[in-house]
Amino acid sequence: MPLSGYLIVVLYNISKYSELGGNIIKLKDKFLDINILLLFKAGIGSTVAIFLADQLSLKYSVAAGIITLLTIQSTRKETFEIAFKRVFAFIIATILAYIIFNLFGYTVYAFGIFIFIFTAVANLLFVEVGIVMNAVLVTHFLLEQNMQVSLIINESLLLIIGVSVGIIVNLVMPSNKEKIKNDQIIVEDKISGVLKCLAQLLINQECTITRNNYKSQFKDLNTFIDNLLNKAYQDAHNTLIRETRYQISYLEMRKHQVSILRDIFESIENIKESSPQSKVISSFVAKVADEFAESNNVLQLSKDLEGLFVYFQKEALPQSREEFENRAILFSVLKDLDQFLKVKKSFIEKL
Repeated sequence: MPLSGYLIVVLYNISKYSELGGNIIKLKDKFLDINILLLFKAGIGSTVAIFLADQLSLKYSVAAGIITLLTIQSTRKETFEIAFKRVFAFIIATILAYIIFNLFGYTVYAFGIFIFIFTAVANLLFVEVGIVMNAVLVTHFLLEQNMQVSLIINESLLLIIGVSVGIIVNLVMPSNKEKIKNDQIIVEDKISGVLKCLAQLLINQECTITRNNYKSQFKDLNTFIDNLLNKAYQDAHNTLIRETRYQISYLEMRKHQVSILRDIFESIENIKESSPQSKVISSFVAKVADEFAESNNVLQLSKDLEGLFVYFQKEALPQSREEFENRAILFSVLKDLDQFLKVKKSFIEKL
C-alpha cells in the first residue's frame, strides 16, 4: 500500500475517535484494550507470508500478507473456522469469475456482475467472511486479463500461504488456565467472606458487608466472576477439542450461588431483631463459610440443614406479629440456603 494509503487509514481512525468526542480518556481506554500479542502476530505473520510468496516468485505477493492479517483471530477456533470459510469462498469465487469473465470479457462491468453474484452466493452459503479477500484475488485476474491455469495456481498459493501462516502464528496462544485457577481461590474467599458477614448480620453484629452496602459488594463480586468466565470461555475456544468445561461449569455454579446469597441479604433487611432461631441459622451459615471449598461435596451440610428444618417445625408458634414476620423471613432464608447447597450438589453430580 502506498504511503498516501496509510495516511488515509490513519486520518480515518483519527476522525473516528474525534467523532466519539475527542476525549483523551476514551483513547486511553481504547489503547489499554489493545491485544498486544495479536498485533505482534499480525505483523510477524504478514511479513513471513509475503516473504514466502516472494521466495516462490508469486505475483501480487503482498496479498499473502493481507490474507494472513485477515486470518488471524482472537482465538484458535475462530481462526480455523474463518480459514475454512475463506478457502471454500475462494473455490466459489474462482468458478464464478471463470464463467463471468469468459461470458462478458475482462471488463469492469463483468467484475461488477461478479461482485453482485458472488456476494449473494457467499451470504447464502454463510461464507460472507471470504467476500472481501476473494474479491481482491479476483481483481488479479481482471488486471492480468486472463484466467490461465498458472495464474489460478498463483492465486491458490497466495491463499494457501496466507491462511497457513495465519493458522500457524495463531497457535501461539497463552492460556489463562493458571490465572483462572488462582482467581477461583479468590472467588471462594470472597464468597466465604460474604457468608461470614451474613452469619454476623443474622445476630445483629457489625461486618464489612452491611445491609446498606451489600448491593455494591455483590455487583463487584459478579463483575469479578464474569471476567473470569470470559477468560474461561476464551480458553475453551483456544483448546480446540479439549475445552475447559470444568472451569466454566464451576464458575457458573459459583455465580448462581452468589445470586442466591444476594437474595438472602435482601430478605434479612427486614429482620427487626435477633432471635434464638436467627442465632441457630447464624451458626449454620458460619459453618458453611468455614467449610466453603471446591472439594466439599456438601453432603454433611445438607444433613445439618435438614436438622434445622426439623428444629423450626418443633419450635413453638410465634406470639406476636413481629416475631411471626421474623420467623417467616428466617424460614425463607433456610429455603434459600437449601437451594444454595443444592446448586453445589448438582454441580458435583454432573461431574
